[in-house]
Amino acid sequence: MKQAALVGETVSDFLYRIFERDDDDIERDFYALNPSHHSPYLEAGIEYEVPTPKQIEVKEEISEVSRWA
Repeated sequence: MKQAALVGETVSDFLYRIFERDDDDIERDFYALNPSHHSPYLEAGIEYEVPTPKQIEVKEEISEVSRWA
């Protein structure tokens, strides 16, 4: 899947806009899919390969926090 970058967007901004998350795992996947890109800044209008939802490992969320009993 490819997506175009917006003016002034960084890799973090770009990934957050698409996936609503920004962490090291998704950035590592982005750079692996775009090996010729080394900068944290993206060129506006250029399409970059982004991980598909199946490629992204979904982290389990803690549904309940137990307090001291």
